[in-house]
Amino acid sequence: MSFFFSSEHVIYHSHIPRTAGASVREWLIKESLPVRGFSGYKSPCALQHRHLGDKSLAEDLKHYDPDVFFAVIRHPVERLKSFWKMKYGNEEFVNPTSDFHLFVVNAIELQNRESYYENNALRQQVEFVDDRFELFAQEEVAHIQFWLQSVLKMSLRKFPDDKHNRTAFDFTVKGETREIIESHYRADLELHTLLKYA
Repeated sequence: MSFFFSSEHVIYHSHIPRTAGASVREWLIKESLPVRGFSGYKSPCALQHRHLGDKSLAEDLKHYDPDVFFAVIRHPVERLKSFWKMKYGNEEFVNPTSDFHLFVVNAIELQNRESYYENNALRQQVEFVDDRFELFAQEEVAHIQFWLQSVLKMSLRKFPDDKHNRTAFDFTVKGETREIIESHYRADLELHTLLKYA
């Protein structure tokens, strides 16, 4: 997550893991928008990926008092594929289709068993946003540029979305795996579908 500052606005970008958050942050820094990160409060969760229930985020929201909020929402199947490829894709003797299925089953079982699940890369995306946020589907992430230009009343360079449209190292997800993900992440799926076809 990051807070960005213009002459008239304080902007909060909720960096949901595996939704182009690092690219958004780098892009806005290059646009010379001053940025602040997280406070010193220690949390079990990755502080750059804080959900709205995180105490340190609540403190920072109160401190910085942003008036503009935005985030990117990704299809839950693609988001979990991205996380799996980042974590395991370079290992030898990996069978993406079957190994990804086992990873999904185990990860969701762990989430269902633990009352406080620490891995924000697998947390429901809806836990990172609320009605204050302007939301963008991952496939339309470049639209952030035009929206922010209208909010900030300034021109911005083109958002570098090309690397999020790559098809290298893709693999087929079994129908059973897809059903498990879409059932567990139903709220994320519904939100992403609403944004994509708005």
